[in-house]
Amino acid sequence: QAGYEETLAVYLMPVMRSLGGKWGAVYSIFGLTAIGLSVFLVFWLLQREHIRLKEMEENVRRFTEGNFDRRIAAEGEGDFALLSTAVNEMASSLNSHREAQRKAKEFLKDTISDISHQLKNPLASLKMSYELADTESLTLEEQRSFVKQGFAEILKIENLLDTFLQLSRLEAHMI
Repeated sequence: QAGYEETLAVYLMPVMRSLGGKWGAVYSIFGLTAIGLSVFLVFWLLQREHIRLKEMEENVRRFTEGNFDRRIAAEGEGDFALLSTAVNEMASSLNSHREAQRKAKEFLKDTISDISHQLKNPLASLKMSYELADTESLTLEEQRSFVKQGFAEILKIENLLDTFLQLSRLEAHMI
């Protein structure tokens, strides 16, 4: 007769034989249940941590794309909370630097636009002064006066161009 015999099974497992009959089976079921719950708990905790890591990864990718609107939740204590806080501080710092750079570029753009606009007035005045000085109907003294005014306009243009050059150098170092 082939098959399973209970007496044989108990003799093959000395631990079960020492625990005794039906109590051994109860202890075995309890032990296997505890092991199963432990394995489930470990996998559940690992899955939870994996989800938090994926969320962090997504937010860091958003940061690299320039989107600093979302932050990583720094829940509780521990390594993940410390990492979340550090990444959020980095994002805030990058956002502040980006905003400062944007404001500086806007200021530079406005200033360059203003300087180029201001260059038009002295140039127009200079042109008019030399056109008037070139006419024969003016006395020598009036011609000298217009040439003197033209020279003053040249100095204004020179000052504006120096400022423009300094701003260009500043912009070159900012970028």
